[in-house]
Amino acid sequence: MSILNTPVFARGVSAYGHAIAACMTVRYTHKQSQGYLKKEEVEQFKEDGVVCLRGVFTEWVKIISKGIDKNVWNPSKFSERLYNNDKNSPSYFNDFYNWKTITEFNEFVWKSPAARLAKTLMDSKRVAFYHEHVFTKDPGSYRPTPWHHDQAYYPLNGQQAIFPLMDNRYTLTMYHHQAFYLLNEQQNISFWIPITPVYKQACLRYVKASHKWNKWFIPRKFETNKNYDGNLNDSSEYEDMVDIDANPEKYELLSWDLEPGDCIAFNMRTVHGASESVDDQGRRVLATRWLGDDMILASRPWAVSPPILPGNPKGCNGMSVFDLPEVFPVIL
Repeated sequence: MSILNTPVFARGVSAYGHAIAACMTVRYTHKQSQGYLKKEEVEQFKEDGVVCLRGVFTEWVKIISKGIDKNVWNPSKFSERLYNNDKNSPSYFNDFYNWKTITEFNEFVWKSPAARLAKTLMDSKRVAFYHEHVFTKDPGSYRPTPWHHDQAYYPLNGQQAIFPLMDNRYTLTMYHHQAFYLLNEQQNISFWIPITPVYKQACLRYVKASHKWNKWFIPRKFETNKNYDGNLNDSSEYEDMVDIDANPEKYELLSWDLEPGDCIAFNMRTVHGASESVDDQGRRVLATRWLGDDMILASRPWAVSPPILPGNPKGCNGMSVFDLPEVFPVIL
């Protein structure tokens, strides 16, 4: 088994403006199911904001399937079921934040290779878990997924900063009258794991490198495709989602044929969505969200989803997620 050890150096600025240096080693191997990755996969995730990983969770398909069954049979207060027409028609179901009560999901969080994969892809020393999200579609359900990026739904920002390095991953910023470059790729990741086959024409589509746009888009409601309500003003950093479908030739859209146990790994700022489509055999997916070293609690001008926050969320703004293990358990 060949392993490449690649040192990655970064010079950063802490919250107090002091320079810090870090040296991290990324390990790559073909044993993906053990939590290791090929160098090309890590690079594709960093550059494109999304990568397809083949067979990394094949051994977990039966366990995930059992957990999804429990979730569908006993949904939480956060669940949502959207029908094609009336309640007798095929439906789309989603629910989240049940990993503490569904044994199979809890086991996946702590024992699967997901945290190790996230650690390598995020290039992070530590990994915290945020939440899981179940998506199912009945055979014949054609519900679309509106274009969106996930992080705007969440009370999370990144704070990683580095001194000048000329690369399009970085944005020139001023701090204490000194110029430095801010890393656009925040240390977070989502794994979208189907346990049923997904054909490319029905798969989620991801806008290549959209995590580098340095934009915040207002979240969309899946039921109505309308923006979230929020206290926005003229100077708000949030804007309406770009109409990808109106000008698809302007974007490079990525999607894949997927088998059970495959996984799409993507940055929470990567724009994605799906048009109306039908999975003849239905669809069952577990998505999981993971956080790295630079993630901090932040406020949003709307009700966040999931609404799982510390007791005094405003008082926690700017705190590292690793200082709030009761909300964001540290896995690695």
